[in-house]
Amino acid sequence: MLSIDPDLNIVITRGDGEPVEFDIFDADGAALDVSAWSWALTVKKDYDDAIGSAKFQKTSGGGGITVIAGDTPGVLNRVRVQFDDNDTASLDSAHVYDLQGNDGTRSHTPTDSRRFFVRKDVTTPGAAGQPPPAIESFTDIVVRTRYYQDTATGLYWKETWVNGVETLAGPSVTVPF
Repeated sequence: MLSIDPDLNIVITRGDGEPVEFDIFDADGAALDVSAWSWALTVKKDYDDAIGSAKFQKTSGGGGITVIAGDTPGVLNRVRVQFDDNDTASLDSAHVYDLQGNDGTRSHTPTDSRRFFVRKDVTTPGAAGQPPPAIESFTDIVVRTRYYQDTATGLYWKETWVNGVETLAGPSVTVPF
């Protein structure tokens, strides 16, 4: 079983090979043709792990990622990632992932970094698994703050996650705000 929650966290049962799809849009919300882009989805145990320690990576060009038409006729804006049974056969618990595309001039990461939960199943040998950990609410804990620069205007934006809620601030001519 595979599911994606509204925050783009993926939950998959260990050893299941299923596809997940991401629709890509431009800043105005229009379907963006990404058929000429190269793509990679990487799963690691922790954010700071070296890329060589990745649990697995899917790539375009025959490596498990294809681009297909989404809901807008004639626009190839849906990135389809096909997980194989072996990708998750030895995994359990929480991991992280991101999806990154490259348009030939620079990289774009439309999903940001998200959680990738692998649940053990009954028929796979091993110890009993646990469901993904519940997200507890705490008061004023900042999970992450990042700054982005708009390449067209040169202005900066600030993204902050507090208690699981995203807040955007900007634009500003300096960092930090």
